[in-house]
Amino acid sequence: MVPGLHWYDVFGYMGSAIVVVLYFLNMRGMISTRGLSYPLVNLLGCFLIISSLWHDFNLPAFLIEAFWALVSVYGIAETLWQRRSRPASRQSNRG
Repeated sequence: MVPGLHWYDVFGYMGSAIVVVLYFLNMRGMISTRGLSYPLVNLLGCFLIISSLWHDFNLPAFLIEAFWALVSVYGIAETLWQRRSRPASRQSNRG
């Protein structure tokens, strides 16, 4: 490991990279915000950044990451809800 670089630094860099790359891929049309992959990977990035605040806490950074984590959880729940209700709506349209 690099001298002076701690686990929380590595987690913060990894989380930041994940969030930025994911956003870039979305802007390029290479990944969609629909489905589970975007919110799940974004949630991972948020948790890594939040864990990096373990040593040097920063309230504004924590709040923005907590907000993005909640948005990601909402996206996951919405996707799962839509997938769950989709088969029932197909059956009701047939009859």
